[in-house]
Amino acid sequence: MTLDFDNQVVVDAYRLGGTPAVRRELEIVRRLSARVVFIEIGGYQCTLVLGRESALLVDPLDTGRAARVIKIVRETFGLEISTLVYSHMHWDHISGAAHVMAESRYGVDVAIHAALSCAEGVASRQTGVVPSVVHADGESFDFEGTTVTLSVVGGHTPDLTLILFPEEQVAHAVDLIHPGQAEFFDFGRAIDIWSFERALDALAAASWRVLCAGHGDIGWPTDVTRAQSYLRDLRAVTAAAVDEAVVVQGVSADTPNSRADILRRSIRDGARTALLARWSVLLPGLEYTLDSHIDRMADELLYFGG
Repeated sequence: MTLDFDNQVVVDAYRLGGTPAVRRELEIVRRLSARVVFIEIGGYQCTLVLGRESALLVDPLDTGRAARVIKIVRETFGLEISTLVYSHMHWDHISGAAHVMAESRYGVDVAIHAALSCAEGVASRQTGVVPSVVHADGESFDFEGTTVTLSVVGGHTPDLTLILFPEEQVAHAVDLIHPGQAEFFDFGRAIDIWSFERALDALAAASWRVLCAGHGDIGWPTDVTRAQSYLRDLRAVTAAAVDEAVVVQGVSADTPNSRADILRRSIRDGARTALLARWSVLLPGLEYTLDSHIDRMADELLYFGG
């Protein structure tokens, strides 16, 4: 892996650029502010806060990537990781915590912070080291002069936490949007469309300049508003396709499953062309994930009527 490090604070709307395949061969390090650093390892991103004596890491990723993050923190910034923060319970973003504790000179004294719902999820699903410091929703703590605020927004998982560094105007909220590309299949297994939309609303309403989104490119507020616009259009176009499909195709097969299959295929066919025409240039890769988006929105409309 090649270290790609630029010590200048990124300017507004800065993009890493390059294809995901090229970036997977790099360890990318960018300053988002004077004290907050973006790190991408093999397509996964975490956020580092530089303290006077040690460093705080949001999402230690998995064991292999955690080892590479530790090396970057030591060799590039001359610091040890003393503090971790979890964004949500999924193992691919937090299971590297055990490796951080094993390698850091702070050892078992590495503090792991998380919102209450995240801590409970980690404990029940056994996806990582259980957090040692649990926060109420919206609570803040100080890390060597930098304020860290944890607010549960859900959407991706019930415990998905928006982590803000208000003085730095930096946010960390992963698996909600994928800046610079289409959203992932099935919106990353979002809880449901309603929850996903409200998580985006909460992210849009927060005060920040630049975002670590977990995957994709470095994020900006315009990426959130674009995702919101796409969802509104997806809802409208899919609703029209649902109405047409129910009238034309909904009762034309002999078993419930075959009727459901015909209905789904008809809805996809009715919505795909218009959405690709409007969004494929703005959301690269949409042609691969769009059917799953239409299916999730159709479920929202068919089960909840909204």
